[in-house]
Amino acid sequence: MCSLMATRDETNWISGEVRRRHRSMVRSPRMVILFDIDGTLIDHDGAEAIAASALRVRTQHDEDPVGFLRRWRIAFEHHYARHLAGELSLQRQRRERFREVFDPTLSDATADQLSAWYIDQYLAACELYPDDKPTLAHLSTYPMGIVSNGERSQQQYKLTKTRIDHYLAR
Repeated sequence: MCSLMATRDETNWISGEVRRRHRSMVRSPRMVILFDIDGTLIDHDGAEAIAASALRVRTQHDEDPVGFLRRWRIAFEHHYARHLAGELSLQRQRRERFREVFDPTLSDATADQLSAWYIDQYLAACELYPDDKPTLAHLSTYPMGIVSNGERSQQQYKLTKTRIDHYLAR
């Protein structure tokens, strides 16, 4: 199977190139174009910033917004890497992130409540990049799919919410 996995920068290139070379693209019966979701199709950084800002306000955290977002992202990267390495479960890495940012003695229940609230805010803020739908429409004659290390139900929700799920193979 031949595949092309596109990052955000490559998606911008593909969008322009497809308009110019759509008819001359080499077709292979086994070719599939694969996209990552977060940071390629979905503006993950924007949604994260909105959700983290709302979390900071909800918890009445006194750190300045820029500093809070920076710490939030550092904690996310650290604990998510531990999850991907098999060191922590998904739920545990979320708890550890909240403990690092807010309070090391945070109970599991409180960390889980804050995490659920944050995820709701994050998912509500997920949006496409402006050039996504035109790019997907131009590529619609090719089989397309997604690759993701995110939680399946959340990723499917993002694709459905943004109305691009019909472009992508399941």
